[in-house]
Amino acid sequence: MNIWKSITQKNSLETIYDKSVFVALLLVIVTYPFSMSINSLTIILLAGASIIKLIVERKIYLHKVYILFFLIFLIRLLSLFYTTNMHSGGRAIERSLSLLIFPLVFMVNKPILLNRTFLFKTLNIATLVACLFCLLNNYYYFVTNNISVKWWLDWKYNNHHLSSYLDFGPNYFSLVIVINLAGMYFYKYNSFRSKILWSISYCIQFIFLLLLSSRSLILFFVLSTTIIFLYKMYNKYKIKGIIMTTVFLVFGTLVALSIPVVKQRFNKTYLELVSDNKAETKVGGFVNRIQKVKSAIHILKENYLLGVGIGDVKDELKKEYIKIDFQEGINLSFDAHNQYLQSYLASGILGFISYLLILLAIGYNFILDKKYFFLFIVCIYAYFSLFESLIETHKGIVLFSILLLLVLPFDNQKVLQIDWNKRK
Repeated sequence: MNIWKSITQKNSLETIYDKSVFVALLLVIVTYPFSMSINSLTIILLAGASIIKLIVERKIYLHKVYILFFLIFLIRLLSLFYTTNMHSGGRAIERSLSLLIFPLVFMVNKPILLNRTFLFKTLNIATLVACLFCLLNNYYYFVTNNISVKWWLDWKYNNHHLSSYLDFGPNYFSLVIVINLAGMYFYKYNSFRSKILWSISYCIQFIFLLLLSSRSLILFFVLSTTIIFLYKMYNKYKIKGIIMTTVFLVFGTLVALSIPVVKQRFNKTYLELVSDNKAETKVGGFVNRIQKVKSAIHILKENYLLGVGIGDVKDELKKEYIKIDFQEGINLSFDAHNQYLQSYLASGILGFISYLLILLAIGYNFILDKKYFFLFIVCIYAYFSLFESLIETHKGIVLFSILLLLVLPFDNQKVLQIDWNKRK
């Protein structure tokens, strides 16, 4: 009871409607790394609680970025008019509802969702539990099947199966972990005990990140961490700080590359690049991603204005894959694995611009306010969108919507009071 009382006071939860919405949002965040079905139900619960609060309290808190979310959804919805595969298009629009639901939730509830650190820590703890769950299941599988210890650090198994216990793609799992690791750097710790606990969480999630061996996100983590340390060390020690950071980076890189799972993963990338027979590269290969991008660009040359429609993207890409004999792309019906291209293919130049605009608008806001952790989130989304279709999956679009809306500044002057009884 004391914990709940503390949460209520820190988050200004004054009414039963505030508390209902806040609990529903916590459930969305806590269930996010786990079951997609349960997470979807909690999102419905959050939307319902927000609607009830809107009806009772009649207040909406406005922000221009909400309009951009609605715009992306509307553009995607309009692309159904020239979509042939309506079943696929309908499924895509269903996933896109997060772009509509979460802005509405924050429009109604922004004043009680300002304790961002608490909500980020909640996501961090939920992710830690998810990591431990996967690691324990993996350990049980290895032990019960008498699998040699040397396979415990094999990149192929870990990359494709470690996160599959939660039906969580390794790249998206890695994305959450990198955001969590960055968040822990910016947290303020009130006691030595809390420092120890968060350090343990950091180590476990970092190890899990290495086991998942997502090349793009490991590289982003290394580069961003280097920039942060260089900035901090230079401000404190000047040239000596740069030298110390460089030495630490070189040593850390050598240690990381000596770990089998990391060494195998990056060695595979090297072999792909120097291979004479690039058609033999496996799923997730660097060369395969290039083939997806080339196929998408070829389609856009003939559909540069409207795209092909949100439901026809995979069908059109598959035709291109057949032309270049890209068997993995044909068998697995790959999308563009690039959100910029995916948005362009789905809803044309307006889809591409609207997605780019939302990242630029929010990022610019944080540059002006010098909110570096929030800027980090925008940057990692912009970077991740080069390698994955971020808002085309449940895991991606929910994380994209919640975190970007959560970190937006709150202007309590822009309040719209609604009068349901007003008549013309």
